[in-house]
Amino acid sequence: MRKGYFTPPVLIILAIIIFAVAILIAINTDLVKRIKKESTPAPSPTTQQPSPTSDETANWMTYRNQDLGFEFKYPKEWIVANEICPDYSSDDLIILGNKDNDCFAYGSLEGSYEFAISMSEQEYDLNETINGREGFVPTGEFIAISGVKAAKVYPITQAFYGRIEIFLNHRSNGLMIVFPNIDYQGNYDSVYDQILSTFQFID
Repeated sequence: MRKGYFTPPVLIILAIIIFAVAILIAINTDLVKRIKKESTPAPSPTTQQPSPTSDETANWMTYRNQDLGFEFKYPKEWIVANEICPDYSSDDLIILGNKDNDCFAYGSLEGSYEFAISMSEQEYDLNETINGREGFVPTGEFIAISGVKAAKVYPITQAFYGRIEIFLNHRSNGLMIVFPNIDYQGNYDSVYDQILSTFQFID
């Protein structure tokens, strides 16, 4: 009877070889994983960004005029003169000011009014307001209010009580927004920009 090639000693040797190969494969697999892990740059520690500051206008009052089709926010310490002062009952002139000023005088040299919006039955020529009118040569630029093109102008002299004027058109009417320009050079309190940032057309 012919003896097989796989005698017990041969089987033992094969088993040892297979076991050794399995160990080598396991070692190599672990080594490859380590190399990949080491070659991948560790994520740099992120600097914790300061949490965004709370919206300063969040607790402001909201003025909404459904008839004219717009709304905006204003500081809580202000009043809407049209709602409190009998002299300001006009539907086409909205005046806001600090409560401490009581029923303040619109357009006074002291700038006791804080913010005013007047309505015109005709649209404004925005290019004309930028270029000047009635001998009044302003400094101006085009901006956007609630996505609508507007002309923002202010005088280069102390004329017109040193005020910022913003002209825009809505519903085939002209809108003029006015607020004090303290130094007559276009530098004014940032609260007015905050108010303008909340201005929204509601139709």
